[in-house]
Amino acid sequence: REHFRKHPLSDLGSSVLLQPPGLVNASIAFVTDVYSPRPLRTLAGNTSFGLSSRGSRENPSLVALPVDQTSRSRYDIVAPNFRDLWSASLSYSYSGGYPGQGVKWSSQQTGNLVAHYQVSPAWTVDFSASYDITTHLLLTHRFVLSRDLHCWVASFARDFSPGGRPEYYFKLSIKDQREVYIERGTRSSSLGGIQ
Repeated sequence: REHFRKHPLSDLGSSVLLQPPGLVNASIAFVTDVYSPRPLRTLAGNTSFGLSSRGSRENPSLVALPVDQTSRSRYDIVAPNFRDLWSASLSYSYSGGYPGQGVKWSSQQTGNLVAHYQVSPAWTVDFSASYDITTHLLLTHRFVLSRDLHCWVASFARDFSPGGRPEYYFKLSIKDQREVYIERGTRSSSLGGIQ
């Protein structure tokens, strides 16, 4: 009564987080009006599923390196450890609610994919994409190819967005001093010289 409200209770906000040990997690948040004939007023949820490689394996290809022939008469055979690294995650987001009185429920659904694969000890490939499930429209998606050049790192990125021009970005930087780099492209992804 002091705040001139029709009812003693305001809208109730609730949230639930499910994070079992494993590959999946989910969260839900919703607002309830206990006095409304349709008590659920808004609902938002997100769930994600991720997979990744585990453990390491030795590279089956052996590299023969010549050594000083005075100390040894044969080649040293070196089998460098190579970790077959990859990861992939999928996520789904939902948000909906009643925008106003007498208005139908409206909702928005989005799916995202993020993938990473280390092709070799020096090469890695990354991909990310977002898809609007409601309008069946592929949103932004991006490819990144990276190469380890001993003391240097080179990366090339290609971005696509609906209604826009495809963009590219190339960067060559020193591994231990990321503020020293050369970059070219139609966009810049570095901030203050450090990515």
